[in-house]
Amino acid sequence: MGHVTVAEGDLDLVPAPGRAIGTLESPGHALVIVAHTAGAFVLQVDGPLNGRGADATFTLDILDDGADAASPVAAPSAAKPVARADDRASLPLAILAHVSRRGDVTAEAGEWIAGPADILPIEGLSITTHQPDVTVSIRVQTAQSQGQWSRWHRGGEFAGSRQRAEAITALGLSLHGDAASKFRMEAEAIHLGAASRTAEGAELEFFGSDPIVGFRLQLKNAIMKRIPGSTTSRTPAADGLRIFRARQ
Repeated sequence: MGHVTVAEGDLDLVPAPGRAIGTLESPGHALVIVAHTAGAFVLQVDGPLNGRGADATFTLDILDDGADAASPVAAPSAAKPVARADDRASLPLAILAHVSRRGDVTAEAGEWIAGPADILPIEGLSITTHQPDVTVSIRVQTAQSQGQWSRWHRGGEFAGSRQRAEAITALGLSLHGDAASKFRMEAEAIHLGAASRTAEGAELEFFGSDPIVGFRLQLKNAIMKRIPGSTTSRTPAADGLRIFRARQ
């Protein structure tokens, strides 16, 4: 169950008919938040009774970007307001990686490169933001076993190597562009022989001495940041620690 409360500003919580104000009782339920001024709200998720974490995913749709707020009455022929590109909850990505014994493989936002189902060293990658109307890109920096960082590679530029058996052991990511402050990255990486690690922000770094054998990435709107006590991704159980080892 989810609970929405107003943290600041003049916001009205409008539930579906017959629903309690500020409560999302089960999957599929929704409410409308009407903002009369700038403000903020808190979304909190109740975990199950056994305390083993919760799975929860939420979608925020911008129904009106406020562009017509100065006009008390819209003209009958006026076009329906459309959310700006930088108001979207997430942006599509195109990730190209060179994986040992697999060659070049591709993935979209949130999809694993190698990863839990296919533990294989990643030797290089490039990341492209598939949204020409949004001026944000992801720069990539890598290090191989010798430990020296590469230069920063521009969005869409390949970083690392191909067919040299030189796996990436460290990975740096940085948002770049005029709209960079409006987004944040959410990433997860797996080093061989270690548990997976997650990180989020405008600059991320995954560092280790063993090869990275799994990686996935999403680019989210910065206003959709996590609130303490809530979750937008799976919280692993206390006894659910997994150590990833090379395939035989």
